[in-house]
Amino acid sequence: MKKKNSGVITIEDLAKEAGVSAGTVDRVLHNRGRYSQASEEKVRGAIKKLGYKPNLMARNLAKQKTCRLACLIPRVHQRQEYWTFPANGMQKCIQEFNLHHITLDFFEYGRRDRTEFRQKAQSCLEGEYDGYILAPLISDLSLEFLKKISPHTPVVFFNSDLPDTQRLAYVGQRNYRGGKLAAWLMNLLVQGNTEQTIRIISPTVENYHLDRRILGFQENLHSPHSLIYLDDAQNQEEVIFASLDQNIPQKSTSGIFVSDSSAYIVASWLKSRQIKIPLLGYDLIKANCQGVQEGYIDVLLNQRPYQQGYDSLRLLIQYLLMEKRDFSDIIMPIDIITSDNIEEFLSLVE
Repeated sequence: MKKKNSGVITIEDLAKEAGVSAGTVDRVLHNRGRYSQASEEKVRGAIKKLGYKPNLMARNLAKQKTCRLACLIPRVHQRQEYWTFPANGMQKCIQEFNLHHITLDFFEYGRRDRTEFRQKAQSCLEGEYDGYILAPLISDLSLEFLKKISPHTPVVFFNSDLPDTQRLAYVGQRNYRGGKLAAWLMNLLVQGNTEQTIRIISPTVENYHLDRRILGFQENLHSPHSLIYLDDAQNQEEVIFASLDQNIPQKSTSGIFVSDSSAYIVASWLKSRQIKIPLLGYDLIKANCQGVQEGYIDVLLNQRPYQQGYDSLRLLIQYLLMEKRDFSDIIMPIDIITSDNIEEFLSLVE
């Protein structure tokens, strides 16, 4: 079928545009055999220029194969809608690959609700899906879930990792390194003040990736520090503010590091108390962006959750439909956001 007759872009079209053989195009598309980096760059350039999309539907319908995938994820309208970003990234991946014969079911749980996690994990298992995407925030229950999945069923982790498990790959940042970067930035913010204390704020729930992030922060900080567990699940502002009043004395505090996406809560507390203490947090959500714009959050670290979702699903597609077997973790760069560059990132949260 020719492009000029049907609008379908063929391997021959790509080969002609790239100036390579059709066999080379096929090897690049399916990541098999040998080809040079120069040839790969030519093929990738032709793919981008011509707007080629792999016709996975035709290929796999011919095999009478339909894929059913499941994503076990914290409730998407929770935590200032942070989890909508990876969910939207997965939906975009399906749209771009034109995969109408793939189903992706979301099983949402309260990020601290162990009972609901177990219920949704059991529903996933009963569905007997072809592959799973998982944000393993509740570490021990995630491990229980993994033990019940067939070792032949691919599982991709995103946002947080559980090393030495049967996962296909992990998509996200290196959490210890993220904490180390946060410490380096905090050292700059407090300008050598080693007399006062840095307050580290973490949620009360056990969480491997936050533990690693906090450890990276603690081991690379030049100032004394204390760890405060903040239970913000009840969403009662007066209770949370009272806890911050008790645990963060202004005169002895040189900086505050919030290990998850709740820096906006501390920013609101600082604003209500008319206090200015250097504050560093995580995640590009609207409330945090407002805190940066108002000057109460000094630095945000963004871990690109939309791209995490997109790449997580893409890996499963490559495994199940393209028969790719050689996978590496995808490590997200960390964006450093301040009042000087926040405008460049606001479109990501619209």
